[in-house]
Amino acid sequence: MEHSSFHLLADVANEGSKASEGRREIILTGKMTSLYSPFLKLGILQDFDNRVLPITDYPGLGLDRRGFLMNEPMVDIHCHLLPALDDGARSMAISLAMARMAVEDGISTILVTPHQLGNYSENRGALIRQRTAELAVALAEESINISILPGGDVRIDENLVRQVLAGNVLTLGDHGRHLLLELPHELYVPLEPLLDSLAAAGIVGILSHPERNAGILRRPSLVGPLVDRGCLMQVTAGSLTGSFGKASQQMAEWMLREGLVHFLATDAHSVRIRAPRLRPAFERTAQLVGQETAIEVCCRNPAAIAKGHSIPSGRRRNRQVRVLTSRFRGPAGGGLCRLPSAAAHVRWWPWAREAS
Repeated sequence: MEHSSFHLLADVANEGSKASEGRREIILTGKMTSLYSPFLKLGILQDFDNRVLPITDYPGLGLDRRGFLMNEPMVDIHCHLLPALDDGARSMAISLAMARMAVEDGISTILVTPHQLGNYSENRGALIRQRTAELAVALAEESINISILPGGDVRIDENLVRQVLAGNVLTLGDHGRHLLLELPHELYVPLEPLLDSLAAAGIVGILSHPERNAGILRRPSLVGPLVDRGCLMQVTAGSLTGSFGKASQQMAEWMLREGLVHFLATDAHSVRIRAPRLRPAFERTAQLVGQETAIEVCCRNPAAIAKGHSIPSGRRRNRQVRVLTSRFRGPAGGGLCRLPSAAAHVRWWPWAREAS
C-alpha cells in the first residue's frame, strides 16, 4: 500500500504540558491504518518524538468523529441528484441543496443515477446526459465544488442489455464498464443470465442495495455466489446506520464482515429523507471491519468506477466466516438459512425470520 504524508499545523506543548507560543509544521508519514489514535478525539496528537501536540488546523484534511485522518475524498456512485426526473430531487433548488450537503460531508464526486426502465422508461440516456450537463453548470454558478457524472439506477428488464448497447440505458460515468442494477424491492430475480450477458458485452454488474431486497433478506446465502461470479455489491449508507430497519442493518453488517461489500453509496433522494451523507457509514464501517475497508468502499473503489477503471471482484480476504453446526438454532427469534454447498452445516442470520 502507498504511503502518504500529512502536514499539520500544531501548537507544540512543552514538557510541562503548557502550549508554547510558537507554531511549527509537522509531517506524518505512514500507512493510513497507522494514523488512528484515540488522542485525536481529544484534539491532540503525538509526534514521532512522543511529544503531545494539540491539533488546531487541518489544511486539506478531514477528521471524522472517531478520530480518523482522511486524505482520500469520498465518491458516491448512487444518488438521485438530477432534478425532476424521478422520485429524487424535485427541483434544481433541492439538487443544489443536496450537493452542498454532500460537499460538507466530504464527498468530492457524485454519479447521478436517476431510475431507468421499469416505471421510468422515459429516462433515456440522451436526457440524462443533458440534465447532467445543466446541473453541472448550475453547480459552477453557485460555486459548489463537486464533480458529477451521468449514470442510471437500472431496473432489471428483459431488454436491458440491448438498451445499454443502444445508449438508451447508461452505465456508471457513461464509461461503458459498470452498470448499476436494481431488483424489484419485494422479490429476488435470478441474476446469473443477465450477469453473463453483460460480461459478454464487457460490462460488470453492480447490484444496488441487496441488503434491502426482501427476497435476499429471506435468503442471504444468495449473495456469496453472486459475488463469486463477479457481481459487485453496493450497500446503502443508511442501512448501516439503521435508517432502513434492523433487518437491513444486520444484513449490511454481515456482508461487510464476510467481505461481500464493494461500495457504500447514499442512494440519496432529498436533503431530509435519504440525505447525501456517507461519513456516518464510513465511521460505522471502520468500527466494524477497520479503516482500510472503510476507505476502500467509500473512497477508492467508487473513485475507480467514476474514472472507468476496474476494481478487484470477489470477496475481500481475511474476513471471519460465521458457520454454526445444525444442532445450534440460535436465540429465540433467529432464523436458519441452509447453505447449498454444505448440508451438514447451517448459517444463522438473526434477521431471517423478521424479513420472512
